[in-house]
Amino acid sequence: MVRLNPGEMTIKHLIFALDRAVQKDTGQKVDSQSDEFIQMMADALAGKVSEKLGPETKAALVAMRQYIDALSGDYLSVIQGKIDALTEQIKQDDKYTDKVKALNEIELYEKIKGNMGVYVNRSYRAFDDPKWFQKVPVEVINRAREYLRSIKRKAMTRLKPIATPK
Repeated sequence: MVRLNPGEMTIKHLIFALDRAVQKDTGQKVDSQSDEFIQMMADALAGKVSEKLGPETKAALVAMRQYIDALSGDYLSVIQGKIDALTEQIKQDDKYTDKVKALNEIELYEKIKGNMGVYVNRSYRAFDDPKWFQKVPVEVINRAREYLRSIKRKAMTRLKPIATPK
């Protein structure tokens, strides 16, 4: 049995509510909508709600936007915690050399904060650019490999040893 975390359940509920709303407003499922209609929905998620959208669809899209912004707000709290910790480390240790890390966190914080209410990323370079993997720095690939190895090691230690035949 697959268990969903509360966030996944909320997302499934929001998607179901949007499907139901579009069906009610247009008489057709989302899958049957024109490219223009799909673009209007994407625009609504980005804060530009067209008067051409029906009231149920608008309400469902606004609920989605609010949920996205709430998740962004939660993530901003996490980033702020990192910024505070790095700032404190810099204050206490004038030899601390990873000031770039703090600046990167501040930049990410400002970018997310600036995009709240207006931006939804529906596309990622990893999926759009067939040569993307060739542009990933070796350092990033090595960190990802080590992370996956550590997960595997943890999983292996949790498994019960299999009895060997005598």
